[in-house]
Amino acid sequence: MAKSERSIEVFAAQQKTTETFDYFVCGVAGAIFAYIVKDYSPQKLAWDWSLLTPAALMLLAFSFFAGLKRIEATAGCARINAVQLDASERATHLTTILMNPQNGPPFDSETGQFESMESVARRRDDYLLDVSAATSVLESGLDKTALYCKLRNAFLVLGFITILCAKIAQPYARGVSAEKTIAPEIKKLMQPLSPVTNLSGPTNR
Repeated sequence: MAKSERSIEVFAAQQKTTETFDYFVCGVAGAIFAYIVKDYSPQKLAWDWSLLTPAALMLLAFSFFAGLKRIEATAGCARINAVQLDASERATHLTTILMNPQNGPPFDSETGQFESMESVARRRDDYLLDVSAATSVLESGLDKTALYCKLRNAFLVLGFITILCAKIAQPYARGVSAEKTIAPEIKKLMQPLSPVTNLSGPTNR
């Protein structure tokens, strides 16, 4: 098997693995978001521990959105890459014709027609311009995919941390709120009795 064919197979396998991982991470963010929303009861926002749960939902939603944008950008890069490779291959084919002049008009095996050298050179230059334009667009698209990947992972990690903090803080928040709602009279009854307290009342001596 030729080296180029092995490179193509490795590249295709890498692309498939990357796409599978992108779908997996995006699915994880969406699944966790749906799980939290299922048991979440909206309430008035306040600057306390209860704010962590909606904050986690927002972070997970941002992660899911960034994951979708990365998948979209990756698909766009694949399309541009196909255009770039096609134009590059055609330009290489025409360059080969120009570098190997024949007696009479050159014959283009792809089109099945005889053309002048000037026509072949013009088409080759047009394809080279297409390659340059596609390369510029592809570089911009790859930068977007990298940015969306960083945002997706950052929002997902922050969402996990916020969920963990919310779960840990809930018992403490409930304890503080319960203590505030207990009336002073009930608190006094709940206090332990002093060792010298006489439950039988005063004694007559």
